[in-house]
Amino acid sequence: MSRRFRAIPQMPIRLRSNDAMKMYYKKFHSGHLYLDIEDCEIDTIRPSLFEELMDRSGKPLQVSVSSSRAQLVGLLKQSGFDLKRRCYDMHVLTSDLVVPLPAKPQSLPMAHIGTAAYDSCVEKMYQYYRDTHSTVNPLTCTQEEFSEILPQTAAYSKFKNKIDSAAFIEENEIAYLCSSSESGFLEFARSLISDLFDRYDSIVFEADDTDWAAMQLKAFFAQKEDVSFDTYVKRYANECGEPSREVFC
Repeated sequence: MSRRFRAIPQMPIRLRSNDAMKMYYKKFHSGHLYLDIEDCEIDTIRPSLFEELMDRSGKPLQVSVSSSRAQLVGLLKQSGFDLKRRCYDMHVLTSDLVVPLPAKPQSLPMAHIGTAAYDSCVEKMYQYYRDTHSTVNPLTCTQEEFSEILPQTAAYSKFKNKIDSAAFIEENEIAYLCSSSESGFLEFARSLISDLFDRYDSIVFEADDTDWAAMQLKAFFAQKEDVSFDTYVKRYANECGEPSREVFC
């Protein structure tokens, strides 16, 4: 999950006046009700509260939490939440590399906003993001809306005259990454990293364990710590197989 998505304006809601935790929807993933639970609130929350929230909102619940917050993680598991995704925040140096970079890396073409190549990269990125998030929380925005949060420059590679891999970059950040070929992606990723390290001392990116390309990129580097930013989801169905729906207060 990119830090850019976390920065998108949220739509706060209130189910009733005495609900303590922060609740909101995300425009690009509007199928779930998001909860933001502070440590000071944990002891005041009844596990049954989560089912009440689902019953009144008619939506699954989603919580993102650092894996180091053991008390909250314990509450979520006790309350029927399932771990759906781990996200690793990577800030890497050349000294962290465990895979050798090519002596003569492939020169990657660059696509800029307003060009046909950039539009093709956007289309591929939208499809890839949609596919890799479908089991967690499906994407609910259009491709045009999605393109608005992408950096204006993308590196890419082609196979049989079609874009095979693409990375939307901004300075030393690999903000979004996609590919349709594991074998082709390895060469693309090595060339991308080589190019970025030629220009910057460090590279930053995020790797979700539901995103095979990002996890392959992560594997290029030594893992410094085991802390991750995890997504927990709780789904609920009544006897009819669908959550009940009530109007928000």
